[in-house]
Amino acid sequence: MSKSKILVVEDEWIIADDIKKSLQNLGYGISAVVATGEEAIKKAEEKRPELVLMDVVLQGEISGIEAAGIIISRYDIPVIFLTAYADNEIIGQAKKTKAHGYIVKPFNERELQATIDLALYKHKMEIKLKESENRLSTILRSIGDAVISTDKEGAVIFMNPVAQALTGCKMNDVNGRHLQDVLKIKADGSSGAFEGTISEIIQEGKTVNQVKVILSTDNNGMWIELSSAPSVDDKRRINGAVIVFRDITERIRSEIELEKYRKELEHLAEERQEKYSNLFHHSSDAILIHDLEGVILDVNQKALEQFGYSRSEMLSMKIPELFLLEDLEKSKGACDAIIQNGLANFEIEFKKKYSAVFSAEVSASLLDISGNKVIQCIIRDISERKKAENELMKHREKLEELIRERTFELLEANENLKVEVSVRKQAEKKLLSYQKQLQSLTSQISLIEEHEKRRIATELHDRIGQTLALSKIKLGLLNKAVQAVEFKDIIREVLQLIEQTIKETRTLTFELSPPILYELGLSQAVQWLIDQFRDKHGITIKYEYEDGDMSFDNNTRFFLFQAVRELLINIVKHAHAGKVKIRMSRDTNKLKIIVEDNGVGFFDSSLTYNGYGLFNIRERMNHIGGHFEIKSTPGRGTRVTLVAPFQVPIKSA
Repeated sequence: MSKSKILVVEDEWIIADDIKKSLQNLGYGISAVVATGEEAIKKAEEKRPELVLMDVVLQGEISGIEAAGIIISRYDIPVIFLTAYADNEIIGQAKKTKAHGYIVKPFNERELQATIDLALYKHKMEIKLKESENRLSTILRSIGDAVISTDKEGAVIFMNPVAQALTGCKMNDVNGRHLQDVLKIKADGSSGAFEGTISEIIQEGKTVNQVKVILSTDNNGMWIELSSAPSVDDKRRINGAVIVFRDITERIRSEIELEKYRKELEHLAEERQEKYSNLFHHSSDAILIHDLEGVILDVNQKALEQFGYSRSEMLSMKIPELFLLEDLEKSKGACDAIIQNGLANFEIEFKKKYSAVFSAEVSASLLDISGNKVIQCIIRDISERKKAENELMKHREKLEELIRERTFELLEANENLKVEVSVRKQAEKKLLSYQKQLQSLTSQISLIEEHEKRRIATELHDRIGQTLALSKIKLGLLNKAVQAVEFKDIIREVLQLIEQTIKETRTLTFELSPPILYELGLSQAVQWLIDQFRDKHGITIKYEYEDGDMSFDNNTRFFLFQAVRELLINIVKHAHAGKVKIRMSRDTNKLKIIVEDNGVGFFDSSLTYNGYGLFNIRERMNHIGGHFEIKSTPGRGTRVTLVAPFQVPIKSA
């Protein structure tokens, strides 16, 4: 048996030590020993002992009684008080805390053990009682019937949600009020009769079963079916009553209508066609009336439609003629039950005129018409439901049979499939290899193209550009030396042509491989590119970027620059956008570039990579371990995202 952990609260250390030793001798564990109420509360929260031995008078601002009250209410830990005083006032204060025991000092180990074991057992039983009460409360709150519980004085102590809904009373509003203030009932036409029944239940232990009464409500009342019984304590003493009821207004109304129809039959016996009430003729279920010998006396229109007979045919038949031979015993038993009990509900199969069979639910009751006993049967066709159930069973059996038949075929097919899968995997492996080779080849072609552009740009800048600049200087000197006006005009024209050529060469150099990309970095090169597009195409471009080191090799830097340039060219050519937004941000070890426009957009599903530009960007991004994504919606523009890792150089050819 595991040791129970006990918290000792005693401000006299000698006594505390004696108690500790006694507990250890008795086999209990010590959670802690403290001297103040504040420490006791703290240790109770930290250690969660199974029991607290609490001195009533303690040091500090909190007394033992106050500390015990807090521990019991917060942590539900049983407390036994220790005190040298046994006056009524202290005992009264201790009782208010709901403590589980009280020991007057001095005490011996047997008294201590008995008190502790009793307190632990009592607390264990209290926990089980709470759990049982919670389970019972959950059941009562979830059932479909209304439930009210009273004490022995008839005061309401519990109402489930259904009872609150039917009575129109909230539990918080009527708790403690007498039952007659909540369940306002008229029984047998007289007010207050049920209150006398409640008194009999509580005083005499009387049980009431399925009493039909009228419950008064704001809407002039409803019919309820009510049962009641006494509740007892653990000593079988009556301590109250339990009332269970349900709304049967609709059922009563139907019964009233049927009763009305029965009376009409009595008064209109001579005029057969006028004796049917609206309920009888227009019921959605078939209704038959037959005498105790089985002779059919009357049927409604639904019955004629359901059985397929004419009225004259059915009125010449007996009820057994509508049953299958194998169900005659069952129908006879049902008839006997109706005669004995006044009603019966059962399922059975009926025959139609041309031997067709249908399943039905029958609700039968015994009626008295002009002193003659007759049986009224309300018949509901449940063939479709039964058919669905049977079909489901057939399909299940068929499926099981198919499974058995196909098991061997599946095993054989599985072996063939394994071979096919192996072949397919080999083909997929080859295809993946070809894709990687194509990706690598595409990247190498792009690298070669970029290197060639840089070489041409360098040639334009270093050789042709320098030559043109030198020619411009020489012509300038020549212009100063020549005196003839006609030569000066020619020289000026040549200078202008050279100047224009220098500008075009510089522009071409920047387009092929802008020096700013390698001198100032990617973010500044993109800014220059944006300025060029603004000036040339008149498009509004918003640019956001983060300064800082972007660890890329020249190849990757040039590729990202060209990718942004390609996207801007596509926007100008195809998007017809008025505004463009470019964001360049760093995220730990990668760079993210987002290019958005407010152009015409397109469906994502229609995107293809037939063009070399987007295809090249996608393949290059994959090659460097990056990510390329396009999202677009017609009429709402396009968003392109490029993510490239830092410090990952592009593999050279």
